[in-house]
Amino acid sequence: MAIADVFCRQPLKVCCRFDVMQWISMGISLVLTLCVGCKVAMGSSARADSLCQEALAQIGREPVDSCIKSFRGVLRVNRDFAPAYYQIAKLHMRSNSPTGRMQAEKMLKRAIRLDPENREF
Repeated sequence: MAIADVFCRQPLKVCCRFDVMQWISMGISLVLTLCVGCKVAMGSSARADSLCQEALAQIGREPVDSCIKSFRGVLRVNRDFAPAYYQIAKLHMRSNSPTGRMQAEKMLKRAIRLDPENREF
C-alpha cells in the first residue's frame, strides 16, 4: 500500500500527488522549525559558555565583585547555566563573611539542582 493510499483511500493518482506533496511540505516545514528552535537554544548555551570562559579569565586579575558581575552576565544569557552558579558560589566564599557564605550556599544549591550529575560541584 502506498503512502497516498493511506491518506487518500485511493491509489496514487494525479489528484493525490498534490495531497502527498502537501504532507511532505508540511513535514519539511516542521523539521525546519524544530531545527531553528534547536539552533536558538544551542546558540544561547554556546554564548553562555563563551561568556563563562571570558569571566573565568578575569578571576585573579579583576576584583571579586567584577567577576561576580561577569558571571551574572552569563546568567542573563542562560539562566540555567550551572557552571556560572558554581563559579559565583566560589567567588562568594572568598569574601569569608556570613553573607558571602549564605550567598555561596544558595548559588551552589542552584548549580547542583541544575546539573546533579556534575562531579565538580
